[in-house]
Amino acid sequence: MLLPARLALALVFASLLSIIIYAPFYSLQFSDEKIFQELWDIFHPPNLQLKNEIVFPGDVIEVSGSNFHQNKNVTISLLNKTSRKTISSDNSCMTGPEGKFTCRFQIPANLSEDEYIIKAESEKDNKIKAAEKRIKVLTSRPPEPTLEWSVIIVAVGIVAIVVVLKKFRRKRKKI
Repeated sequence: MLLPARLALALVFASLLSIIIYAPFYSLQFSDEKIFQELWDIFHPPNLQLKNEIVFPGDVIEVSGSNFHQNKNVTISLLNKTSRKTISSDNSCMTGPEGKFTCRFQIPANLSEDEYIIKAESEKDNKIKAAEKRIKVLTSRPPEPTLEWSVIIVAVGIVAIVVVLKKFRRKRKKI
């Protein structure tokens, strides 16, 4: 008796899930748009991407997001990882009709080396959609490879290729 109930519940859930997944591809009429929007938001949370997750003070980074409110301002903020206090913010970014955005954000020049949080949020009808990503701020740049190191790396590569070719020739002579 328990199996048919579980099967019925699974069918209802699968049907609901297929409606949510394929809704953008069909013109569906829902009697209650709010219910559809709530379900859509559950299965399509806001997403945030950063071009660089390791940055330096004063750098400008590219921030992209999707599944935010459509045609609304997005506030990009830099937060302290532990206290969650806002260090810097910018609200000049705007989403498109699909809820996507790409903008540039300036990392403050006076930051110390640590981990921070980039947060993007949009608001519509007192409902906030937000996403976060961690970044690492380094105060000293790694040294650039010099010409000497480049020559050494190339020389080691050539020696390795010669050794492999000699071993291959020895094996061919034995056969």
